[in-house]
Amino acid sequence: MVNPVVEARVAEAALRLRQELGRNSGWLRRKRREQALREYLAEVVAAHYAAMCEQTYLPSEEQAETLLAGAIEHAVFEANSPEVENAAARYDAELARLWRVGYTAERARRWKQWQADPRPPHTTPEREAYEAQARAELDQLRKQREAEREAAGAVESVERSESEEAELPAEGEAAEVERRRRLLREYMEATGATEHAIYSAAGRDHSCHKPEFYRWKRGELPSDSETARSLERFLAAKQPPSPAARKKSTR
Repeated sequence: MVNPVVEARVAEAALRLRQELGRNSGWLRRKRREQALREYLAEVVAAHYAAMCEQTYLPSEEQAETLLAGAIEHAVFEANSPEVENAAARYDAELARLWRVGYTAERARRWKQWQADPRPPHTTPEREAYEAQARAELDQLRKQREAEREAAGAVESVERSESEEAELPAEGEAAEVERRRRLLREYMEATGATEHAIYSAAGRDHSCHKPEFYRWKRGELPSDSETARSLERFLAAKQPPSPAARKKSTR
């Protein structure tokens, strides 16, 4: 049901619009008609916005969006003109932006007012019950979100611990991995070579290519394999990797 005050205000605005559209203003006619359409839509939306702000409780954002759509429909219906319907489509984004800015400002104003005086003079038992229920729901939602975050953190911690445990080798394997990494570190410090340069030298200085190199580094490549022995002999010698042969041009 439309507020009678809003109904009267919109009817008056529609009458002014029909009068303006009926005028012939020469070369300014198109500009004046567009301005009149825009002002009419803005006035109708402003009337509905003022009625919304007069309510005791401000509607939710979803309900406010529904009220905006109803205000535009009211403007189109009251004017009964295709020009208004087309103008509403053109200015839909602008009207929505102004409506949302006003809604946000009104909500902030009410929140500030409530913080200054949580029990205004017009407090009623119904309002107190409503506010108590709202606070209880907000508190329950906060606790639920905290529990969800704690549960998610616990699951992540368990998964991380399991992942770290899965990555940790046995005691004997840990010593072997440490030995290999120390051998690799000493070689890199002595020669300045990178891991890429080391495994790229496979086929020239040793037989450990990239996949086998990382398996060796993780302790997965058996120590008695010829590939592992070949790489370790090369690292122990601390000689820089041999440069790759340059490809000959086919020209």
